[in-house]
Amino acid sequence: MFTTHSIHHTKTSQGSKITDLTPVLEQNFESKINKARLKLISMMVLALCKIKTVNYQSLANVFDSSASTESSLRRIQRFMADFDLPMMLISKFIFNILPCKNDLILVLDRTNWKFGNSNINILMLGICYKNITIPIMFNSLGLVL
Repeated sequence: MFTTHSIHHTKTSQGSKITDLTPVLEQNFESKINKARLKLISMMVLALCKIKTVNYQSLANVFDSSASTESSLRRIQRFMADFDLPMMLISKFIFNILPCKNDLILVLDRTNWKFGNSNINILMLGICYKNITIPIMFNSLGLVL
């Protein structure tokens, strides 16, 4: 069993999982997202499942890559800053990979919180599957006064 401390500082081999996930992504996004980005998305998904946080440094620490953690961190930062992930494609992908499409429960959530002096106000639509809500669409509603 890993402690939280060891998980954040140990790269473990997920190579076969990445090679399993990447073709699924390629099949759904083949002409819309290039292979290098799909591989990065695969590594990020597996890292998110492993450490259950969206902290870029923590994700980079567990990437299955021969690159240094610093290089992986810069790669994540560039991807998040420069790439506009098309939500409609992601939504269709999530729906397509659901094993059961009958009796789906849609969840609508509006949330608001402060980040520094800015108010964040987001409306999100998700699909509830096995008691977990998977976000499929979201929209920033602007500032809340």
